[in-house]
Amino acid sequence: RALIIAFILYWARMFLITGVYHRYLSHHAYKTSRWFRFVLCFLTTTSLQKGPLFWTSLHVIHHKYSDKDPRDVHSPRQHGFWYAHIRWILFNNKHLSTDMRYVKDWEKFPELHWLDKYHYVAPILLTALCYYLDGWGGMVVGMGWSTVAFWNVVFSINSFAHRRNRF
Repeated sequence: RALIIAFILYWARMFLITGVYHRYLSHHAYKTSRWFRFVLCFLTTTSLQKGPLFWTSLHVIHHKYSDKDPRDVHSPRQHGFWYAHIRWILFNNKHLSTDMRYVKDWEKFPELHWLDKYHYVAPILLTALCYYLDGWGGMVVGMGWSTVAFWNVVFSINSFAHRRNRF
């Protein structure tokens, strides 16, 4: 059961981070209602990559300075492989706040600010649900292993794909 939970959470969160934070918020690829945007963004915070405004601002900065400037926190050419892969989100205190200059179109929505401030609520609820569904196995394997796998695949886009100019 824990492996089934992990499989479902891996693919669901892969879809959410790609479809919501990346395609919807960062690139305006589609439109949706305000309440459904909140639901989608709330679910996407289960990816443990902080809130929607934070993620979107870093992604916009990444595109603006991609591999050319130290402000691109995802650049292995600027900061090294491990920093671009995972250290930027785990160990860097200078990337704790959202740079609102890069999310002007979203800053007027208080619910997105709430999700940025309380980005840990959905992951805690999801972890509790995993525990309820399968005990420690659901929590460790279902939530934990799927998060580690999901993070490494998503973060590989930065650490591997941006290692050469041709990418």
